[in-house]
Amino acid sequence: MAVETQVPKQTKYYINAVIYFVIIVGSFFLPAVEPLTDVGVKVLGIFIGTVYGWTSCGLVWPSIVSLTALSLTGYNTLPALMLEGWGHQITLFTFFMLLFVGIIDASGLSRWIAIRVLRLKVANGRPWMLYFLFLVASYLIGTFAAVGATLLCWNIFYNVAHEIGYTSKDKFTKVMILGIALTSTIGQCLPPFQIGPMLFFGMLEDFMGMPMNVGGYMVLTFIFHLIIIGFYAAFSIFIVRPDTSLLKNFNIDMLPNMKLDVYQKRVGYLFIAFIVALLVPSFMPKAWKITQVLAGIGSPGITALFVALAAAMRFDGKPFINVADTIYKGVVWDVVFLFSCVFPLSGALTSDVTGVKIFLNDILGPLLTGRGAFLFAFLLLMFALVVTNFTINIVTGLMVFPIMVALIGNVGANPAVIVTLLITTITMAFLTPAASPAGAVTYANEWLT
Repeated sequence: MAVETQVPKQTKYYINAVIYFVIIVGSFFLPAVEPLTDVGVKVLGIFIGTVYGWTSCGLVWPSIVSLTALSLTGYNTLPALMLEGWGHQITLFTFFMLLFVGIIDASGLSRWIAIRVLRLKVANGRPWMLYFLFLVASYLIGTFAAVGATLLCWNIFYNVAHEIGYTSKDKFTKVMILGIALTSTIGQCLPPFQIGPMLFFGMLEDFMGMPMNVGGYMVLTFIFHLIIIGFYAAFSIFIVRPDTSLLKNFNIDMLPNMKLDVYQKRVGYLFIAFIVALLVPSFMPKAWKITQVLAGIGSPGITALFVALAAAMRFDGKPFINVADTIYKGVVWDVVFLFSCVFPLSGALTSDVTGVKIFLNDILGPLLTGRGAFLFAFLLLMFALVVTNFTINIVTGLMVFPIMVALIGNVGANPAVIVTLLITTITMAFLTPAASPAGAVTYANEWLT
């Protein structure tokens, strides 16, 4: 029986692999269609093939093959593309964040945090209260470290699921994992000091002479986020309807009353210091030297330094952590290889040499012309939502923003409101692995199918 069930799976895999190669190779023989250039047609074909390969064959080898194919289009050399992908700040941040989360998990601190969450009386016997506690926690942490919040809250939830008896096959674990990714991702849009809001605030003032009302932005964004989370919660409760009986029958007395040992406490102190270091550049005075240093090295540098600090520390005469062992157990290489391909490929797709941006503008202009304010905003945001699932979020915003500026004068819509909604819209990208860092780590999550 084992052989009979495995053969169809292998056959399907090889068929998908052949389709992937046909799309990649076939793109090199397609003629250019204006406004797409010859390079643009090849890049677009490689992008479509890559997304198909990621979703049907895996993440590692399609990333390597597609990056090699991209170098053959004449867009850039393979070493330059690899440098762009492997050296990207999100790739580096994710790698070191996986290491740091691995340290927390190996110490047993994640399990202690999970048990502390489960022992909260407000969640005892209330499955959906526990669900909302995780969403709130991931949203709050996501305001300063979206991918980090996703990985950290996932790690804690794995321990919760293990204590209760849930497995990767249960629907409740799936809606929770997706919910954590969603809330931590949109959470990064709330603080006005994040890269996305700061960029588009500046563009709004430069292009239209309209300074953003930061307080109004935060209020409207928070309301928008509550609506999004509410819809997802309703989807989880009433559409998916996962089995929550294990949580209903769960009692906190079933849990061990764990106490932190000396080693776990030191890991905890290290974790708290890490969180503070991530927050300092956003809240401390810009004139302070420490703020300037931390802002200069950025989140990847801060995370890397704390991994180095953990490696340099000693406990009972031994290294505080075994870096090689942590890399082996903690780093999800599928995600790292995916990122090494995502950023060069998305950059090529929206480069001026491909003509893709002109192609999209030609489609969108007639669609938005002559519309009312509400319909204009709705269609613009829907377009941004679709496009952002196939390219980098900021790039999507940079493509959509000039279109909005050019057409908004004829419809009477409020640019500040549209920009506010646009920032979150281009961040909600999970449809493909190329959509966003959150989309990439979600696709690589072994608990999801």
